[in-house]
Amino acid sequence: MSAATLPAMKVSAAQATRRSGGFTLLELLVAIGLLAVVGLIGMHLFRSTVLVSQDAAKAASSMTRVDAALAELRADAWGAKSIEVTAPDSVTLEQSAGGAIHWHAGSAGDLVRDAAGTTTRWTGLPGGVAFAADGAALTVELKGTSEHPGGLAAMPSQVLLAAEDKP
Repeated sequence: MSAATLPAMKVSAAQATRRSGGFTLLELLVAIGLLAVVGLIGMHLFRSTVLVSQDAAKAASSMTRVDAALAELRADAWGAKSIEVTAPDSVTLEQSAGGAIHWHAGSAGDLVRDAAGTTTRWTGLPGGVAFAADGAALTVELKGTSEHPGGLAAMPSQVLLAAEDKP
């Protein structure tokens, strides 16, 4: 096409400036508003992630303490020649090698082991602990909380099991 056949386009100076000048105030405000919303959502997600991470670390630490205490209690029960539950939160295990080991569950979520003048304490355990004698085994009930499920653990005594097997 030649220049003579092109239709003449009439563009005002205001329209030409507006089109080539960038964004309008309304467009900038909308963009800033969207960035603010995305930023708030990002901050909320970051904060939630940090809180979940902290809760997971606390739960793992708590479960490590429970595992350590139960491992020690299981070893004590394994060598016990008698199991005497003196209260729901207290048990005495008389050892076949001599001596007695006393376990006590405190109301503040701690578990205490007293043996031959040595006291070991596990603190910050979730829920509570209850003891029961079940023949040749010590049954330990871990009371659950909203964050940690409870459960039962049976800890047999090899000495008492061997005594039951004798005719």
